[in-house]
Amino acid sequence: MAIPTMNTFAAGQRWRAADVNSQVRDAVTFAFTAKSCRATSAAATSIANTTWTSLTFTSESFDTDGWHSSSTNTDRITPNLPGIYRVEVSAAFAVNATGMRGLRIMKNGSTEVGGVQRAASPAGTMSLMYAATTINANGSTDYFVAQAYQGSGGALALETSATATTFIVTWIGA
Repeated sequence: MAIPTMNTFAAGQRWRAADVNSQVRDAVTFAFTAKSCRATSAAATSIANTTWTSLTFTSESFDTDGWHSSSTNTDRITPNLPGIYRVEVSAAFAVNATGMRGLRIMKNGSTEVGGVQRAASPAGTMSLMYAATTINANGSTDYFVAQAYQGSGGALALETSATATTFIVTWIGA
């Protein structure tokens, strides 16, 4: 859906029903309708040691404007409105107390725009990670990718619950 534009009306100009619908109703509906996508993954994802790995998302909790596909480029969310976006990713690493863990957000697959790294959680607990940023997108070719990293000495899985690995992109405004 494109961002509605409002006409400038002249003094004394009469409004037709079509004018009210296109100039008022449609703009108000657009303004009060969330533009957001929350992609999730319950798949057992293995993250190789010391390698940034793009995460894939196999389903959506919601996707108001068709920004994510669960069959093509499942690692991407591609917003179709130009403007400012809030981008968030969360993942839970399996229990392992060795090394570092990280999450990052990439714009167009090559530019890091947000992220976090920290030491692994103590033995017996999983490492829950969260990263977020606010960034612009052009509404046509720009897309976001979430990546995970770990340095435990061997491959390490992400937790597989439906809420453990999520990727959320929300349009804030033009």
